[in-house]
Amino acid sequence: MALTFDIATGTDDLEQILETLEKHQVKATFFLLGSWIRHWPEEVKRLYDAGHELANHGDHHVDYTELGLEECKQEILGAQEEIRQQTGFTTDLFRPPYGSYNNTVMQAAEQCGYETIQWSVDSLDWKEYGKEEMIERVLKHSQLQNGAILLFHNNTKYTAQALDAILTGLEEQGYHIGTVSDLILKEGGYIDSQGRQHPSS
Repeated sequence: MALTFDIATGTDDLEQILETLEKHQVKATFFLLGSWIRHWPEEVKRLYDAGHELANHGDHHVDYTELGLEECKQEILGAQEEIRQQTGFTTDLFRPPYGSYNNTVMQAAEQCGYETIQWSVDSLDWKEYGKEEMIERVLKHSQLQNGAILLFHNNTKYTAQALDAILTGLEEQGYHIGTVSDLILKEGGYIDSQGRQHPSS
């Protein structure tokens, strides 16, 4: 399964998140907002140097379904340029803010050379229900299975506190946790109506 973080605000808990990932020897995928990169360029370099996967979350945190095709492309390419300037790395993974998409957003991403990535297990960490609730929600989620993509955010009240127990629980269930690129099939497969990937038979 793939562990993903949407990074759009602040850095208050980033140190603890990175320490926990290092403790478990896990590399995650961080979807970075362009405006966040401009505020914290050194943190972007730190994520990259630590071996985590950087991905595109758009330039600004707005609903892209309200934008036209060219505006969507500008948002995607804007974040792409920020990542490239700080690291020299060019990603091909995109997640729109709020996970909000329509045909125009998908078309814009494709024209920019991106795979659009959603998730199947939502921690709902941004709702700040509590540490124990988050741990239980993830570890007992109905879509927790091989091929799952887990969604977390930084700068929430409980994510950094809950992450160690969540990773321990996943490991105890026998899951290998990695990046989106470790997981997704870019060729030779299909996606069913539930968003699950299947290799071609």
